[in-house]
Amino acid sequence: PTDPLPDEVPQATSLDTTAAYMGDNVMVLTAAMAATPVAFDYRGDIRWYSTEKLNFDLKRRPNGHLLVGTERFVGMPYYSTGVYEMAFSGKIFKEYR
Repeated sequence: PTDPLPDEVPQATSLDTTAAYMGDNVMVLTAAMAATPVAFDYRGDIRWYSTEKLNFDLKRRPNGHLLVGTERFVGMPYYSTGVYEMAFSGKIFKEYR
């Protein structure tokens, strides 16, 4: 068994898709104010989440890496300082500033 999820990780309340449509892919969502990215499978089960407060939408590159805004803020409301290229494991390959 895995440890319980932290309280700040959002849960899916509704997801209307099928295994045939999504296959092994996941849907990654980031709540704007919480900045906690979460990946859901077709059943709405959490398959991945970040413990870092990463900003904005994640984009998946053809090589499988993710592009995501860094956790560092310059100011409010939405001024972040760069983009990470990273793996789902959390390994950062490159930071773009």
